[in-house]
Amino acid sequence: MTENDSVDDNWQTADDLLTDLFARAEAREDPYPLYARVRDLDPVHVTSTGRVYLTRYADCAAAIRNPALGAQNQAWMDVVSPDWRTHPSVVQNIESVLFQNPPEHTRLRKLVNKSFTARRVTAMRENVSGLVERALDRLADAASDGGVVDAYDMLARTLPTAVVGTLIGIPEKDWDMLHDPTSSVMQVVEVGVGPNRLVDADRGALQLNDYFTDLIEQRRRQPQQDILSDLVATADADPDNGMTDTELLRMVILLFGAGVDTTVGLLSNGLIAFLDHPEQARLLQEDPALAGRAVDEVLRYDSPTHVVVRVAAPGAEAGGVPVAPGHTVFSITGAAHHDPAQFQNPEVFDITRTGTTVLSFSGGIHFCVGAPLARMEAELFFPALLRRFPTLSLAGPPVRRGFVVRGYSSLPVTVK
Repeated sequence: MTENDSVDDNWQTADDLLTDLFARAEAREDPYPLYARVRDLDPVHVTSTGRVYLTRYADCAAAIRNPALGAQNQAWMDVVSPDWRTHPSVVQNIESVLFQNPPEHTRLRKLVNKSFTARRVTAMRENVSGLVERALDRLADAASDGGVVDAYDMLARTLPTAVVGTLIGIPEKDWDMLHDPTSSVMQVVEVGVGPNRLVDADRGALQLNDYFTDLIEQRRRQPQQDILSDLVATADADPDNGMTDTELLRMVILLFGAGVDTTVGLLSNGLIAFLDHPEQARLLQEDPALAGRAVDEVLRYDSPTHVVVRVAAPGAEAGGVPVAPGHTVFSITGAAHHDPAQFQNPEVFDITRTGTTVLSFSGGIHFCVGAPLARMEAELFFPALLRRFPTLSLAGPPVRRGFVVRGYSSLPVTVK
């Protein structure tokens, strides 16, 4: 995966390259050479329809923090996709805080911030460490006969579900059952969601609505020491300034879904990065104190999120060019993280790299509330994995999943 890999000579324009990126799964498998080509040709690319694509780090960083570039909210969706309310999975996403603008976003974010505190995340460290070791124990048991096991199922999928499920207050018996419907709903934000996937996503959204509606009512009757109980109490304490029942439901599903999905990408991308670069794995084995830098480098080198989309308000600009109201700006953060103007030798995976500020968790008012938890989880996971399994190796080609949220759906490994 290098920016200097060859690109088809027939791809002459940024339009051609971006069309290929969004139209062909093969181009998204390793998009970094294509990103570099677009950045060289036209780093602030404006299409004939007024859509803007940004590939430089400075431009992307500014755009995702620009208050004049807002979320794809309900009013915008009513114009571009009037039937969006007929799909429960789309409703779940668009009605969540992730797709709200001020003042609604400000109110909802303030309420969730009261429960999702840094102190609460820090207090979970010992618990998360225990969940990491449990996941690694399962991998050890599954691989004890020397056969091939799927590290996605054993680790990358199950660990984030356990961590976020514990924080929210989801019973352990339900963790595995919630994975498929949650994953299908989160896939709605992906490129090229076809009718069959949308049907699956809608079915998953209805399952999640039923499950979390029941769980919210349980917490109303019997509060516990978890985020869900806090959110329920906050919503009920001040009906005029709190959350409606629908907003509460959307918030809880988003916290679980986004908290799991992004971290699945972080852990799976990082696992492959270390297996592809054994010298970096040895560095972390020898010096676990590098864990924080290692997580930053995984987030930069192969980020679990590659695109942030914003909608222009009147007077907005991006990358130094004006953007008409209602038009979209695509900050391709996966390209920004490989911008040589920001990162020296960006194609090199180097866990000793310093001064790395990534855009993987968005920015501005939409900065991911779960970012500290995801970082802590990864900082505990990677050193423990490499300590427990220094001979871990791929047993076959891993299978990619997603582009907007990028990770893997299969990681066949052996422990020699």
